[in-house]
Amino acid sequence: MSDDAFRWVVAGGVILAALAALGQLVVMLGLYRVAREVQIKIAGLAERVGSVLDTAITTLDENKPKILAITENATALAVTARQSTERINDLLADTAPRVKARIRQIDEAIGVSTIRFASLTGDVMRIVRVARGVGAAVAAFRRRIRTREGATREQKG
Repeated sequence: MSDDAFRWVVAGGVILAALAALGQLVVMLGLYRVAREVQIKIAGLAERVGSVLDTAITTLDENKPKILAITENATALAVTARQSTERINDLLADTAPRVKARIRQIDEAIGVSTIRFASLTGDVMRIVRVARGVGAAVAAFRRRIRTREGATREQKG
């Protein structure tokens, strides 16, 4: 390659480097502007957030005694609820065996009553059969008497 061609290639490279540097400068200026705008917006937002935080801190400071009282009441309520739950648990533990015993007694009483009822039903059915037998015997006796009276009348007549 000749010296002139080499110089032209080097000059072209320098020009390209200069253009790239200018392009970077333009991009950096654009980023600087955007960053500056964001900084301004964040500053305004920071002021508003600061006032909101101040209000929140003031509100919390004013309500701190109330919050503490509510927390104490909630703690006392939780303790009372736990004690009541333990008492109910103890009561149920004491009551359960007595209830089971009473249920057993009722089951036994029902069993005995069922046996007595079955026995009574059998006795009543025997009485009914005997009464039917007596009724049938009385009816047969009456028929017998009527037939004898009818035969006696015929013989007389």
